[in-house]
Parts: sequence; structure tokens; C-alpha cells
Amino acid sequence: MPSKLEYKLGESLDTDGLKLMRGGEEITTGFICDPCVLTEVGTQQITVRYGRAATSFQITVKEESNDASPENGDTDTTDGGEQDQSGDAAPKMVIVIIVIVTVCVVLSAGIAIVVIKKRQ
Repeated sequence: MPSKLEYKLGESLDTDGLKLMRGGEEITTGFICDPCVLTEVGTQQITVRYGRAATSFQITVKEESNDASPENGDTDTTDGGEQDQSGDAAPKMVIVIIVIVTVCVVLSAGIAIVVIKKRQ
């Protein structure tokens, strides 16, 4: 299992510490994890594939807490002390998710190319 097993919503999977063994040899490249962007809160099963072999492990995804406070000047508040939801946080989150998905696709394509080259 990897070192990190708890994530915030929208984070990318971190495979540092993940050790895969096949036939007595440690596999360090050429494997694919799914999902690699964590978009659901709760316990998620991550599937790791290497060629035709597959295994899995579980992680926990929590909603991102809002640590900003009015004293820092980070947020606007209404009379009731509630945060003003009219900001542009949603578009920023969409951009972050698009960037993360793009990185995962590029990494997966690069891993697939390495595996194909090794087979030739």
C-alpha cells in the first residue's frame, strides 16, 4: 500500500510508498491506478493494474474543510456570519480537476508507451 491513505476531495492519488511485486521482482513503473483523481467522498477502492495482473487497496476521501477565517481577510461574510457563496470557487475547482485529469491521462499514456517499447 502507498504511504498516503487519506485524501481531500479532488486530490490526485499519490503512489509514493506503493510496492508491487510480481514473480519476486519489485515493479516500479508500468502500472496504472484507477481512479487517479479522487472525486467521491468516503472509502474508495483503488485498482492497480500491471499488464493482465490487478490488485486493489482502499483509501479514504474527505471533503475539503474551509480553514479560511474572516480575521485573515480571506473571506467575505454576511450579517449572519455565513460565508458569501458568490465567489468564484466553483470555476477554480473545475480548472483544478481538469488539470489533474489531464496529468493522469498524460502519465497513463506515457506508462503505456514504456510498456509497449519494452515488449518490442
